[in-house]
Amino acid sequence: MKAGFKHEMHFSNLNENCQTEILTWGVDSNVQVPPHYSTEASIIIEEMNYKGSYSVVTKLSGNVTISIRRQVKNSEENRIFVYISITI
Repeated sequence: MKAGFKHEMHFSNLNENCQTEILTWGVDSNVQVPPHYSTEASIIIEEMNYKGSYSVVTKLSGNVTISIRRQVKNSEENRIFVYISITI
């Protein structure tokens, strides 16, 4: 008998996630039946609860390029706004 277990979790943002669990069973057994006899074969699968824990560590590395796009001076408030573009 073969069994497989697959567990996936997808995050689209910090407030929402989707969990998927797939459990697949397969049986590959030979049952010998003599001529002029009948038989019955069955498989009983008892599922138990599974509880696991995990941790996810994400590390990004690489170069960061910062480009100054334009400066806008607000004379009323004496502020300069700088619009930048960040490329990772």
